[in-house]
Amino acid sequence: MHDALIGLLERRAPVGRETWRSFWDELGDGGLDRAQALALLVSLTTALPGPETLRGLLDSLAERRAP
Repeated sequence: MHDALIGLLERRAPVGRETWRSFWDELGDGGLDRAQALALLVSLTTALPGPETLRGLLDSLAERRAP
């Protein structure tokens, strides 16, 4: 299981942008099981992460937007 997902599920420490970036990179390269993407979505629908984790997640997604 990827560190971003572990951090999100355990809610012990914030998950930073670099960790989220790694998650998206591995997902895009086919290196992650689709179940991990599903687990991410399920986790986000049941409880929002803390503000630092949420900021890292949103920043990592914003980096991927086309200009």
